[in-house]
Amino acid sequence: MDTYLEGLPGGLALNNPAWVAYSQWHKSRDYLISTGPRGNYWFYSLGWVAPMMPLDAADWPADVKHATYADWEAERLGRLSAVAHTRGLMAADLIVGMPNAFANGADFHPREIEAFERKLGFVIPGATGSEKSRFILAHLMSEWLDYCCDGYGWFYTAVGRKIRQYTGKEPLVGGQIYADPSLNRWLGLDMRRFRRLQEPINWYFEVEMQGDPMRSMPPPNGTAARIGTACAWEPDILLGSKMNVKDSSFTGSLALGHEPEAFGDAILRSHWFQIVFSHIAGRDGVLRRGIAGLEYGYGSTQTGDIDPAIPALMNAHIPRAPFGPAYYFSEAMMRSFEREGKDWQVTGDAEGALATVGCGYFVTEVALDRLAPKARPACWIVTQPARLPAVERNKLSAIAPVCSPAEAAAVSPVQTTANANGWGFIDQTGVLVLLIANLSPTENNVVVTLSSLVDGTYALHDEVANNTVATLKVTGGVCRFPLGILRADTRLLTLPAAAVANH
Repeated sequence: MDTYLEGLPGGLALNNPAWVAYSQWHKSRDYLISTGPRGNYWFYSLGWVAPMMPLDAADWPADVKHATYADWEAERLGRLSAVAHTRGLMAADLIVGMPNAFANGADFHPREIEAFERKLGFVIPGATGSEKSRFILAHLMSEWLDYCCDGYGWFYTAVGRKIRQYTGKEPLVGGQIYADPSLNRWLGLDMRRFRRLQEPINWYFEVEMQGDPMRSMPPPNGTAARIGTACAWEPDILLGSKMNVKDSSFTGSLALGHEPEAFGDAILRSHWFQIVFSHIAGRDGVLRRGIAGLEYGYGSTQTGDIDPAIPALMNAHIPRAPFGPAYYFSEAMMRSFEREGKDWQVTGDAEGALATVGCGYFVTEVALDRLAPKARPACWIVTQPARLPAVERNKLSAIAPVCSPAEAAAVSPVQTTANANGWGFIDQTGVLVLLIANLSPTENNVVVTLSSLVDGTYALHDEVANNTVATLKVTGGVCRFPLGILRADTRLLTLPAAAVANH
């Protein structure tokens, strides 16, 4: 039922008058359906019209001149909100962004190219649409992504305005998105550009962090990398996370990834802890937890399908200061790839880095000028130093050393032996919280080395088992201890505030 053709003769939605009307409208205007860079239809049967598509004057809403398809959609969704007594939009798959058609594949409709030229302020070289498309792909990819993202940003903003108009209520609009902010730009979903269009309080997106029968669970370092880069990209727009619980979707994910169900509890712990404890720096320079909301399973409210100790621990420990490195990336670095016609895939870059050095702290350039002393990391992890602008490098270096992943691993205050990683933070009570993850496909016995501590003797507490793991003696700011970790597990440990009173 994902195609407008279902409301046409022979379709499966002929008993739904609204669907039929929708299908007939689109069939009579199929000349608006998106096209590829060669001028051919892109996936005609889907009937996708890009939100930035300029409409014929006859289809403009009464109060909108030079309307786009986004305005047409917004008018109807706003009215629907009034009828359904809702105040928001949560978009998915074929609506939330470009429907798995990356911006280098669609939409190069002649009307879109003309609109893009108007935005640029000059005529793109080329005698045909195909020639202009090739020029865009070769020379204007970053600007083209801006255009697509602005089109989707206006779609959500227009829907919000219409909800406000027809219901009198403040809207909340957004959808489910991938984690990677660089990939999302290629799908028309740049939170930074969205932020310019309406107040942050009116936006909410959820990152698809869940595993299911079509998605296996990432390793612990991949989980932190995904949610951390997603949330850090635009701190003012709140992101939630779609979470796994004990249900058939989760067991299906285990089967897909060839993970024994016996390790399901360990995998769930890693999933939850790596997500809810990852932290970012906001535009105000203050460190905070990355995610702002949770969706419990595909049922959204399956709170009874997760060990209650896990969300209880999330609430008990709120990140307030870093204990270790920060992963750094920026818009300038991202655009340097786009100008070469490439998607950076920054999340994958971060995942690779975090296989070398543990990290749960993520920062972009928007936080640097106001970064609070309490939010300063031990060092900066930069995976693409050649693409780091000199002005940004100077700002970073004035705060902490700029390091490769291997260099960061050598100076991190949380170090582990092979096939594991560790990172930490200081919570709202001053307690040091440590996450030590097993990156090995089997049970792993590691040695953890902590530094930058206050000399003394301290009890190392396991937050899940609620017992003392070891009594540690810190000398010269350093201590070591052995730790057994199940396959794919993340151990959550704490040391008392006295151990990090110097932070």
